[in-house]
Amino acid sequence: MSRWCASTRSLTSTPGWRPSPASRQGDRVGREHHDPGDRGIGGGHPDGGLAPSADAGYEDAGGVDLGPLPRAAARIIDYVAGIEPAAGGSDTVDGAADAIARTEDPALSPGTPSTELLFGWPASYWLDLREFDQVATAAALNRPILILQGGRDYQVTEADDLAGWRAGLDGRPGVSIRVFPDDDHMFFRGSGPSAPSDYQVENHVDPAVVDAIVDWLGPATRRGALHRLLPRKPRQE
Repeated sequence: MSRWCASTRSLTSTPGWRPSPASRQGDRVGREHHDPGDRGIGGGHPDGGLAPSADAGYEDAGGVDLGPLPRAAARIIDYVAGIEPAAGGSDTVDGAADAIARTEDPALSPGTPSTELLFGWPASYWLDLREFDQVATAAALNRPILILQGGRDYQVTEADDLAGWRAGLDGRPGVSIRVFPDDDHMFFRGSGPSAPSDYQVENHVDPAVVDAIVDWLGPATRRGALHRLLPRKPRQE
């Protein structure tokens, strides 16, 4: 995504999550194998934590993700520099701090070169993102929402990010929040502090996360075609 952003001077946050034809096809297939009228599913991602909005063409989206990106980036860089100094050396930290400061500068203008900004993304993206309230957008969606959080995630953290979503969605019906204490950002199970090098080790998504998504999509009594795609759990004797 970084190269795509850098090559698009007028990019805004909307295309960052806009569903691809493949995802829309998946939504169509899901509807065919599910109860008529059920919700569509939209997945969030870390690039700004964009919640799908009705005015951007996906009014039936059902999923969102998290985070004010520049502040999260500063936190992540500091964390990595502390836990794996070789991956986050002083030059990296200093350079990122300068880029973050320019990205968050109130005087940021569309003409600011993308090479001076965080991730090399254009000013149009960051200016658009400033006006986008992810939590308020999610709260206004007329759809159920499932939020999954890894307890060992240092990129999107339970304390810094999920807390804001809990507060903003408090009292809103149809919100399910699940925390998996042993999981990192990729929902890989582990122990101890998570580190960038963990992502280089072959692993699999925590089966409990898959089960949580399946259960949210449809109760166990009507999982239907989706349930048949998943491996069966061994029967306990």
